[in-house]
Amino acid sequence: MIEAVAIVDGRFPDRGKPGLHGDITGAKLISLEQKMIRTVISLDEESKRWLDQQAREENVSTAELIRTAVRKYRDDKKREALPLNDLLKQTSGIWKAGDGLTYQRRLRKEWQR
Repeated sequence: MIEAVAIVDGRFPDRGKPGLHGDITGAKLISLEQKMIRTVISLDEESKRWLDQQAREENVSTAELIRTAVRKYRDDKKREALPLNDLLKQTSGIWKAGDGLTYQRRLRKEWQR
């Protein structure tokens, strides 16, 4: 078992107060090499309760859950915004069944019958 106490706001929390304590074998931990910038967000009560529950279920801090969601959102947006040239590079050479134009013409002849 790996024992740890998470540092919260630069301090070790007291044993009786909130924080990550005890066995963290299954916990997801962030890299301490990356500089973090503190950001304050406002949530409605229902969203906050849901976020806290998800964090407990996934054995991560709410901050890590939010960071993960932001990374996923950024990745999704990046994929949506790929320029045409990047898409062409990524898909170039996928068709392996011969000349694509010849294949298209053969299919279109079938439509005219």
